[in-house]
Amino acid sequence: MKKQILSLLFIGVIAFANGQTKPNDDSKFFNSYQDYKDHKPIAGITVNQVEKNSVEINNNGKTERVKTSKLPSAFFTNINGMLMRVFDNDIYYVIVDGPLCYYIKRSESQVGYSGPGQLSVTRNSPDDFAAADYYSETISGEIKKLKDKVLDEYLEKANLKSQYEKDDVKREAKDSVDGYKSKLKTKTAKYVKLINEKIK
Repeated sequence: MKKQILSLLFIGVIAFANGQTKPNDDSKFFNSYQDYKDHKPIAGITVNQVEKNSVEINNNGKTERVKTSKLPSAFFTNINGMLMRVFDNDIYYVIVDGPLCYYIKRSESQVGYSGPGQLSVTRNSPDDFAAADYYSETISGEIKKLKDKVLDEYLEKANLKSQYEKDDVKREAKDSVDGYKSKLKTKTAKYVKLINEKIK
């Protein structure tokens, strides 16, 4: 019995890795961010798979791959229920939403969670550079690169700079490149949330 359960789990992991996971109830499009908050999805359309510059959707029973410029909305959730936003024809994972929003670009990495609040950020290819950090002021604002100087300014305004600097991220021997970068991005997400609490 244990072997059967392990086999099923293994098959599930392989299916997910190959993009074969079927959409769940959370993989929907929303006409607006407010509709997302109010749990009012667009009827009849679900998300199958999110690629770098396109999304495979199920539109009333018909599967089709749609370029970002032709998607029904700029806001949708992927098969893991994560909010995604389209801006200037690029797809972004919305890691933190609020007065200050934090994003990771889909074309640079795939994002999930390895545990509560623990980001898992994996490059599309081992030869790719680590994903950059992006931000916007409010969920409808222009998405820009979150440079260290910009983050420092927000941390200083929220009186969090000292706390941020003391919150050291240690690279352990077991950490892969992506594993360590995931820790750094988890820290960034944590402090963007703290900044939002201060500037509400």
